[in-house]
Amino acid sequence: VEKTGSIKVIAGGVLQATPFLTIPVTTASESGLLGLAFHPDFRNNGRFYVAYTRPSGGTPLGSTPDQAIAEFRVSAENPNVADPTTRREIIAVPDLASNHNGGDIHFGPDGFLYWAMGDGGPQNDPNQFAQRLGRFTVVGREYYLLGKILRIDIDNNSPTPAANQCAARGQAANYAIPSTNPFVNNAEACAEIWHYGLRNPWRFSFDRTTGRMWIGDVGQNAFEEINRVEAGASSVNFGWRCREGFSATSNSSNGLCTGISGLTDPVADYGRSVGQSITGGYMYRGPIAPLRGIYVYADYLSQRIFMHRPGDDGTRNPFTWTSNISGN
Repeated sequence: VEKTGSIKVIAGGVLQATPFLTIPVTTASESGLLGLAFHPDFRNNGRFYVAYTRPSGGTPLGSTPDQAIAEFRVSAENPNVADPTTRREIIAVPDLASNHNGGDIHFGPDGFLYWAMGDGGPQNDPNQFAQRLGRFTVVGREYYLLGKILRIDIDNNSPTPAANQCAARGQAANYAIPSTNPFVNNAEACAEIWHYGLRNPWRFSFDRTTGRMWIGDVGQNAFEEINRVEAGASSVNFGWRCREGFSATSNSSNGLCTGISGLTDPVADYGRSVGQSITGGYMYRGPIAPLRGIYVYADYLSQRIFMHRPGDDGTRNPFTWTSNISGN
């Protein structure tokens, strides 16, 4: 998946000349084509999903191009090429800036689609989007679902969505809300929300053995954090903008976090002397026995690979896989 809007295929070790799919996107700052997920029944239905930043132009929902998910199908003639005419828009969320977009998507063990959303971009989340469960208006525009992990059902539609199906905006929608979502019956909260209190969960994944969710959340000034959630657990508040890693932020001392409680700490974090942009990885379940049960992740700016090992919970000194992969 390439930021500029193309998905490439490598078959038999050879990069195919024709992209699998190319769509128009906005590429400013951290925007672009951000995520790809194949339907659990892809081999039979050929359906897949892309998370992306809509191209500029038109009328965005927020002050910058929307973050969105669209569905496509693979072509009937060539499994290495998608059919762009099958495009179906699923969901769109208004955005405030061109960074902190999240953008990762995965199908969970339950068959529902999960989508990571950043807090909207301005530093320190000045509108406290990550803690807001419902709609909030900024300069005449309504925002929602930022700083969250969303969970939606893309196998069903919503001809008449509930008032708190926020991204439907009162119109028929090409997705439904799973009945077990934590805020499905809460009129003050958006029904799409699964977890919240995140700054920029750029990458997350599911442990294929246990079903646990692992989230790498990019920090502000001090710490990058690893969050782990037990299979099926929902409504977890990871604390941003009140906490960064295991530490309280300055917002906790100036009254901006008064009344916010029940926050969940990460299982590990690391400081800016180690790295500055966590790229969440995977719990290894492959054939190399010594690596099984170890969470392997990376840091974008330091270009280092790390491992979070069993028993390392609470650590601020990650085990380094290799000192530097730049140029190797």
